[in-house]
Amino acid sequence: MIKHCLKSVKPWSQGTLSNPQYDALIAVVGYEQRSNYVASVFKHQSKRLFASAFDERKEHAYKSNLHWFEQQGFEVKESTDIDFKVWCEEILNKVDSEEEDNPIRICVDISSISRFRLAILMASICKHRGGVLEVDFLYAPAKFSPPNYQEGPIVTAKPVIDMFAGWTTEPAAQPVAIFGLGYERDKAVGVIEYIEPIGVWAFKPHGEDTRYDIEVTRANKTLRDVVPNDHLIEYAVDRPFECFTTLESLIYGTFRTARPILIPFGPKIFSLCCLLVACTHFPRVSVWRVSSGQYDLAVDRIANGKIVGLKAEFGPQTEMV
Repeated sequence: MIKHCLKSVKPWSQGTLSNPQYDALIAVVGYEQRSNYVASVFKHQSKRLFASAFDERKEHAYKSNLHWFEQQGFEVKESTDIDFKVWCEEILNKVDSEEEDNPIRICVDISSISRFRLAILMASICKHRGGVLEVDFLYAPAKFSPPNYQEGPIVTAKPVIDMFAGWTTEPAAQPVAIFGLGYERDKAVGVIEYIEPIGVWAFKPHGEDTRYDIEVTRANKTLRDVVPNDHLIEYAVDRPFECFTTLESLIYGTFRTARPILIPFGPKIFSLCCLLVACTHFPRVSVWRVSSGQYDLAVDRIANGKIVGLKAEFGPQTEMV
């Protein structure tokens, strides 16, 4: 049940560090070294500081990140995936109660959040009963690191959460699969065989390091016979608004003949674009989560010094089922 609707999505730019002033900064305590990078830049521009800590995968830089967030005055809460929904709702209610008529400005660092938790947070924002929410979703791209192909089997392949399961007025419409590509070797092919779409599109990321581009191409070489050349779309990781508008336009064009399913492999910024497109066209777009679960290897990532993002405004609307 949606209380807010997505009013707009705009490009984000850092500007001066005295601006913007956030009512809250929401971060994630993860095992990647980059987990505290965005928070370190924007902590002084935020009135309230919140960080969600994972209850598992406490390896690599997790302990040092946890210590850093606690020392910097963040309200840190360790939670399971099930508890995370309640935490999101509590944070939004806390911030909302401090403001009356003004929009609530929130900074969210998605760099180390899981795709499942990102969907939960997005759903919590949409279901929030308060006033206007202006949310900057920020992402710290990582320095190049080679892929590790010790991947486990696919244990989850389904809509990321119920809200993003997708619904159509044309039950006979066949699925069209739209992938984000990354280091996940052969997983896209496995999903294609599972959902049997009538068409396949792929969004291929490219960064500032040619080694990354080469490895992404190598990891997805089995898709060459599945994705037509004119269905392969490249996007720049540091230009997420262009990615969002391209994806939204593609999705809009599929509605008459097909049922779009988004499978966001690759950089987390593409997952954000998928969820925002699903909010834009709710409830007609399905966003899936494909994962090896506990068999996924925990890989450390180091921020490359850039921050990119998208600005989204959510406003109250008439209640709808």
